[in-house]
Amino acid sequence: MKLQIFYELIIILMSTKLLGLLMRKIKIPEVVGMLLAGVIIGPSVLGLVETNEVLDIFAELGVIMIMFAAGTETDIKHIKSSGKASAVITALGVIVPFGLGYVVASLFNGGFSVGREQMISNMFYGVMLTATSVTITVATLKELGQLQTRVGTSILSAAVLDDIIGIVVLTVFIGLKSPNVSVIRIIIRIVLFFIISYVVGSLSRKAYHVLEDRNPGTRRNIIFAFVNCLVFSYAAEKFFGLADITGAFFAGIAFADLKESKHLEHRVDIASYLLFSPVFFASIGIGTVLTGFNMNLLWFGLAFVAAGLISKFGGAAFGAKICGFGNDESVRVGLGMMCRAEVILITAQRGVNMGFIKKSFMPFVILLVIVSSFITPILLKLTYRNRNNKLTQKSSEV
Repeated sequence: MKLQIFYELIIILMSTKLLGLLMRKIKIPEVVGMLLAGVIIGPSVLGLVETNEVLDIFAELGVIMIMFAAGTETDIKHIKSSGKASAVITALGVIVPFGLGYVVASLFNGGFSVGREQMISNMFYGVMLTATSVTITVATLKELGQLQTRVGTSILSAAVLDDIIGIVVLTVFIGLKSPNVSVIRIIIRIVLFFIISYVVGSLSRKAYHVLEDRNPGTRRNIIFAFVNCLVFSYAAEKFFGLADITGAFFAGIAFADLKESKHLEHRVDIASYLLFSPVFFASIGIGTVLTGFNMNLLWFGLAFVAAGLISKFGGAAFGAKICGFGNDESVRVGLGMMCRAEVILITAQRGVNMGFIKKSFMPFVILLVIVSSFITPILLKLTYRNRNNKLTQKSSEV
């Protein structure tokens, strides 16, 4: 068993790194390469690796570390400074995808007059579409020198709020899995978790700050922070019935905005991407089923991908427009919020584990990640190129 795990880890780490580097070469997130690596080495193609209990544990640690790092990156001050625009863009960028995702799922899964369990399942497709990942958008805006503009700061702040809302919504739906649990009870548990997290997180933050002052940059400080992450993850699921990733994310937020948070995030990222994160993303690909498609599933999946692109673009762009952005700026905000990556994959994997969606649907989630990652920078650059062309044309006319 031990030698088998070593063999599987060798295959996973080598394939994810090679395909991840290839994706980076063509300006696509490495996550896409890791997913494709998992599909290729998994049972659907080469059959070199299959899921097992040990890999599942590694993958779970991977997703916890990803969410913890995401929490440490959260800039609360930046969100406050962006104010109304980011809140409106986020709200419509969540409501529109959620609604359209539910409508599309209902059209292909029994209509709108279905039982409680099927209705929750159909709504979960909308939950998946609320996710946003602006990693590739940030890279594109940096390249264009537009990251610190009104559009850039609004996209960044809205994406962070998007993640927070997405995690809360996911937590609610995981709670709804049990037919005996009411929405009110779930909300009460979430509120209690937030209150306790705030108190414990504040104490942990102060303790970490003291440790850094006395022993700056030492490994024991990183260990303290990661233990805090595991405590939050354990408590969230054990005592509040929430997802462990919810605890990890809010543990990360407790250490956000510290002068040492960048160092902490960097060290966690190193540990994560050395082993655990590649295993997590590869495991999604390994578990992806590429057989058993029928025409209903095919059209449903394609409609889901289209809804994911259109709804996020439309909701965010409309939110920007009603906040006073110009037409071109609104289009850029919509395009910037359209990209998907880690969060939708984490949400979808939770959906599979909870029985909300089937494994056979995962290829379409991966397809949405690939398509949105590919077209977002192309379309975003085109909008700025058109603007530059217009400016050049005006200056020549003068």
